[in-house]
Order: sequence, then structure tokens, then C-alpha cells
Amino acid sequence: MLLLVECLIACVVFTLIVVPSQIRNPISQIVSYPPAIRERVCSLPQYKDIVAQVSKKGIARKIIGAVLLTFGLAVLAYFSVAVTFLKAAIHVYIVFTAVNLYDLIVIDWFWFVHSPKTRIPSAEDMITAYHGLWHHFRGSLIGLGLGLPVAALSATWVVAVAGL
Repeated sequence: MLLLVECLIACVVFTLIVVPSQIRNPISQIVSYPPAIRERVCSLPQYKDIVAQVSKKGIARKIIGAVLLTFGLAVLAYFSVAVTFLKAAIHVYIVFTAVNLYDLIVIDWFWFVHSPKTRIPSAEDMITAYHGLWHHFRGSLIGLGLGLPVAALSATWVVAVAGL
């Protein structure tokens, strides 16, 4: 039951991190958009300088986010009494996978695809590209792979803190 609550809270936190910035400025998340939309936006003169800046910031933001995520999941696992490496790694991977699936199904396949708030001005007409579910599914598969080192690193921190 505790694991389910942790998964739900992690999904809420993920939503509070991703959605507001997407609504304020869709360009801020351009690195996560389907390739056809990124290409169109990069080809538009009004976005040329902005996309370069946002892409650099986006990569840095993802690295910082990954470190914070790893630490946060380690704390969750530790306080969930998952103090062996294997238990902590499994615990973290389950939470990570829950957020990954939530991102795919709720954020990407429903909200992103259907919300006009995600449309970038001058690329609104690319409805087919916005509805590119395969792009998001592929990203989710990559996310499942990235969850393994996150789980291992988080579990390592848990074991180090627990002193086992």
C-alpha cells in the first residue's frame, strides 16, 4: 500500500514539475517534442536563437533532474525500509516505472496530444506530428532503460546510508 501511495505522489510531483512550464512556454520543452515539430520550429527564424538556448538549458535541466530524482527515490526507498540493495533497487525501479508509464499514458498520449496549450505558435498545423504516439512510446522504452542505472545508484545510496 505504501508503494502505491509513493507512486501516486511521485506522479503528482512529476506533473507539477512538467505541466506548468509546458503551459507557460511550450518551447521550454522542445527537446521532448516529436522530431517533425522540432525540425519545423528550428527552421523558423523567430525561434532560431531561442531553440539553441532552450536545448542547452533542457539538457542541463534533465541532468539535474535525474540527479534529484535519483536522490529523491533513494530517500523514498530508505524510509520505506528497503535497506538491502536488491529491495531498494526494486522499490526505486517500481516507482520510476510508474512515473514513466504515467508520463507516457496521461501526459504524452492524452494531455500533450489533445491540449492546445502544448502547441507551439507557427507549428499548430502539425496535428499529425503532435499525435505521433510512437515517438512517445519510444521515449518511454528509453526511460525504462534509464530507470535501471537510476535504481542501482539509488540503491547504492540507500545501502551506504543504512550502513549495510
